[in-house]
Amino acid sequence: MEVLMLNTGDDPKQLRRQAYSGSWSLKATRAIACDYVVICQIGTGKAVLVAELRGIMKAGNRKFDVHFGETALVEFQDIWTRKSQNPVGYTNASDLPFDPTKIEWDNR
Repeated sequence: MEVLMLNTGDDPKQLRRQAYSGSWSLKATRAIACDYVVICQIGTGKAVLVAELRGIMKAGNRKFDVHFGETALVEFQDIWTRKSQNPVGYTNASDLPFDPTKIEWDNR
């Protein structure tokens, strides 16, 4: 199972409230095939939010909004380990140190 990963400085509580994460340059066909989104805090590599991926909506020229279903605020260290400057990444759920299918979702 593939997971969409986003590296951002946005406040995870605000992202959870609005139920989507801004506009991203990403390959929509690949992103929509993901079941989960992991939001990482830029500069720390720490996962701060896990969400069910609800949908991808075109937001402009080659940019897409990532919409969430259920969400959970989390603190998992060293999740974003990519060396790329690109703030969008993908990983296999089995490569994460937690199982996204077993996350206890927060109430909004």
